Amino acid sequence: MLENKQVEIINYEMPESDVIQTVEDLKTRKNCTVKAVSQQELLEKYENWNWIKHCQSDIDFYEKYIENSQSIEIYYNHEKAQKEFGDQFWFDGGSKLSIDRLDNSNENDSWHVLDRKLTNLYSVHLKPKISGFFPKNLELEFPQGSQGLKIFNTNYKIIWNKVFRAKYRNFSFSDYPDLLFADNQLMLISSNNKQEILYIFGLLNSDINLRIIHLTSNAGDHEQLGTLVSITAIKNFIRVPILNTPEKLELKQKLIQKAQDLLESENTHLENLVDFDSYDTLLPQKFDWWSVHDGNLFLTLNNHDSWFEIINKTNENAIYIALEDIYGEPVKIVENGIELNQLKKTTIFDKNRQNQIKKEMDEIVFELYEMNEYKTKIEVS
Repeated sequence: MLENKQVEIINYEMPESDVIQTVEDLKTRKNCTVKAVSQQELLEKYENWNWIKHCQSDIDFYEKYIENSQSIEIYYNHEKAQKEFGDQFWFDGGSKLSIDRLDNSNENDSWHVLDRKLTNLYSVHLKPKISGFFPKNLELEFPQGSQGLKIFNTNYKIIWNKVFRAKYRNFSFSDYPDLLFADNQLMLISSNNKQEILYIFGLLNSDINLRIIHLTSNAGDHEQLGTLVSITAIKNFIRVPILNTPEKLELKQKLIQKAQDLLESENTHLENLVDFDSYDTLLPQKFDWWSVHDGNLFLTLNNHDSWFEIINKTNENAIYIALEDIYGEPVKIVENGIELNQLKKTTIFDKNRQNQIKKEMDEIVFELYEMNEYKTKIEVS
């Protein structure tokens, strides 16, 4: 029987050694870790043998994950998705569009071609970096097996770079219209079902699934290689929780709301945080100096001749950091002035709040997968 036949797996831990040293070490099992694996297990897991290099705790983690989850096919299988969620979900990559065919301006009805260099923000819909524009009346080519333009003709998208590297290790959300990818370096899951896209977005960005991606990746561990996160990898190895109780269905809704909160933490304007409304009829249209004291925003006009105190409703530190980044330290007169309308629309990104939301999302995901015992043990690379 295959389960009774063992294969010796040797992991050599000194890759910098020369050939002679390596052969000698392998003979004596020096600088090696050795484990025995049944042929039956190798056969059952033939799609991905990365697990053989992992320690027993990682293997136990993965097996618990499998036990408490189901295939993500429930989303990418159109018939099942339509029946379950009333919509379809497209898992695909980009087009075969060459960058040199892009226009610099958007004079006509055009696709907005997203630059492959994503930021480490969770939202693409704020100020996406656009490489150029491609008229919609021109024909596009797609790689063999692609599902074509229908994947972009949706309202909501999860976007990521196919290779996770140091700066890009998360999945982003977008509701930006007319977005297109010029090549196959960016991947997406798209749909018109916002609630379910937010749910998948929350699951993918969880510590649990980021760890699963690392454990099952076919790329090496070297930082320069990064971690390969293809559509095939998502379909084969990422699984969704089994929602078999009312409590889990409630947790799903909480995760969706937290995912929305996570995105909004990158899309808050100053006018939402301080009470401009009380001063709307009194405030001038331009100021020359700013500061934050005791949580409130102070603005001055004519070299401190006129002072205005704007009451802060939330986070002092985030406001200070954002304004300092735009106008410099509040110790000098701002040379070109501070326009009121621009000030109101200043984006305030509270990283501390976002980190707290991400932590709360992870708590929910651990509950959904029934893997609370791994909260303090999991390592996300």
